[in-house]
Amino acid sequence: MRNKVTVVGAGNVGATTAQRIHQLGYADVVMVDVVEDLPQGKSLDMLESGPVLGTDALITGSNGYGETAGSDVVVITAGIARRPGMSRDDLLLTNMRITASVTEQVVEHSPECIIIPVTNPLDAMVQNVYEASGFPRERVFGMAGVLDTARFRTFIAQELNVSVEDVQAYVLGGHGDDMVPLVRYTTVGGIPISELMAEEKVEQLVRRTRQGGGEIVQLLKEGSAYYAPSAAITQMVEAVLLDKKRILPACVYLEGEYGIDGLCVGVPVKLGAGGVEQVLEIRLTGEEQAALRGSAASVGELGGGGGGGRALGAGSLLLARPAQIRPRRANYNLLRGAVFAAYHSRKISGVSGTLKRMLGGYIVIVGGLRRRNGVKRAVCGGVGCGGVCSGGGTYSSL
Repeated sequence: MRNKVTVVGAGNVGATTAQRIHQLGYADVVMVDVVEDLPQGKSLDMLESGPVLGTDALITGSNGYGETAGSDVVVITAGIARRPGMSRDDLLLTNMRITASVTEQVVEHSPECIIIPVTNPLDAMVQNVYEASGFPRERVFGMAGVLDTARFRTFIAQELNVSVEDVQAYVLGGHGDDMVPLVRYTTVGGIPISELMAEEKVEQLVRRTRQGGGEIVQLLKEGSAYYAPSAAITQMVEAVLLDKKRILPACVYLEGEYGIDGLCVGVPVKLGAGGVEQVLEIRLTGEEQAALRGSAASVGELGGGGGGGRALGAGSLLLARPAQIRPRRANYNLLRGAVFAAYHSRKISGVSGTLKRMLGGYIVIVGGLRRRNGVKRAVCGGVGCGGVCSGGGTYSSL
């Protein structure tokens, strides 16, 4: 019996991922999208390629999650792309809402699955899905490092006119301008890159890697990359389904590794049938460690952590509907203690215009999550909330 993979989102990244997995033939695929008939049409087109490609794997499309039940792996690509005039906060909050809703359905229909979020901003979305799912960290990890590393390897191979297969590299940290390509661990045929290329050229390729996604967006004019991202996702899915024990960079929740606690950050991991079977702590120089911590701090500021006692990011960004908060008044620590929001009679004051809009009446609070009688509950982020957070309110983690 073949494995089952669900891809949520039938846009360019989702559809291309579903196509790649279907072509390989080791799993049946379900593609889900909210747009009526879109996943059904694309999946039927892919299914009809089976006789030519020589695959008997099934691929179906759906606008609901019933058909996804019992999936082994779920890839979440659903979300909106950043549009002209849209702030990063707007993108963050909208996609948090979307991925939280998706995660709720995924957990209900496939409670034993492994989830691979791909929606941007990637690191914050992985944190969001991890918190919302209640799954152990081994079963929620994001794809970004494989893509960033592939870009770095491509640029090096082009510069040296060698096969990409002979270039080995790692890009750690967040999926953004603060990503950390580890030049010291980069080799070509086992030879350190520093012996083959001038330092200035290496730095130029590092900068191009950091701007890799933006370069493609500029060239396309509309839309963003999807061929390379879908290939990277497929490599991770294959590592899980075939229990390959691959050593790959992945965005995973850290529990003290690299001196980072409570944030989802890109680091080397071993991927197999159990998901993240090991987080590998490689030796870093002081400069590399500082760069990784800086990248992690950027993730925390974007929405991953709330401050309060641990190395980085003790809490989680949460959104709670006002109706779920029983007391009339409470203060909530927002984004590492930098901003405060006062809640009273469903009004928000002292925060940015973006947060005032709040996307459907959600208010932002920061704190951790803890389980009580099997139910996730918010934990106060450190501001005097009168015991609301730890006292019994059940909140949606977005």
